[in-house]
Amino acid sequence: MTACIRADLRQTDDYGASFNQFLFDILSKLVDKSNEQGEEVERLRTMMHEQGRDIDHLKQENKDQKKRIEKLETLLDEEIRKRKEDHETLIVTIETEVQERIFHDRKLTVIVNTDREKNNDQLFNLRDDMVRENEMLRRCLTDPMSIYFNAYRDGAYDRGGEEILKFDGVTLNAGHALNPASGVFTCPVGGTYMFTIHLATHKEKKALVSLRKNGQDMASIVNQDGKNKGNHMMGQSVLLDLARGDEVYVYSFTGTWTADWPHIHFTQFIGILLRPEHLTLRDKKN
Repeated sequence: MTACIRADLRQTDDYGASFNQFLFDILSKLVDKSNEQGEEVERLRTMMHEQGRDIDHLKQENKDQKKRIEKLETLLDEEIRKRKEDHETLIVTIETEVQERIFHDRKLTVIVNTDREKNNDQLFNLRDDMVRENEMLRRCLTDPMSIYFNAYRDGAYDRGGEEILKFDGVTLNAGHALNPASGVFTCPVGGTYMFTIHLATHKEKKALVSLRKNGQDMASIVNQDGKNKGNHMMGQSVLLDLARGDEVYVYSFTGTWTADWPHIHFTQFIGILLRPEHLTLRDKKN
């Protein structure tokens, strides 16, 4: 029995030693595991510390980015404001330029229309001038340029007056404008004429004659004392502007006597065209 107990005790001791060895192995593993976990924890702490630094760095970068974004937003707002102002200024400038161009276009239109009207007036005037010039040229080519006459009497005038003095003949009558039988000169070409009348008073008689144009006195000769002891020469000249168809003649008043003989012609009625009307009008226009 004692041997059995001893055997059991030895067996128990063996089991105890095995169990202790087992516990020791477990504890050793636990210690090794704990050491490994400590290292892992330390590694994790190191990683967390590094991640913390990275996070702080990222936070700082985030702050810097935020500042840069805010700065960019400020710059963007300023650029938008500036561009908006530039846009508004450009719109005002364009509208102003458009209004100015409209104003200048209207002004140019007025000037062009005014110039056109003036040019049209000048063209019409030029056309009228050309028509007048052509008429002048035609008249220069067709109208006689020399109108003159010299009429005389062959005998004394003693008819008592108040009539047109008539003539017996002409030495010259270019243009045939003077009718000696009626004593009337009818103007064939308008212009400036010179007329002259010379006569001799009859012995102891008076003389009063007048150069008339269309019935109106233009120049007169008078000797009314009636005490002439002989014959006295009298004369008068006048320049007249005549139109075509005007009549010029010598009119004798009451009591007029003149002395003439067939071989002595005291009475002379002379007319000369000095300048045709179309040349005078051209000179006045120039």
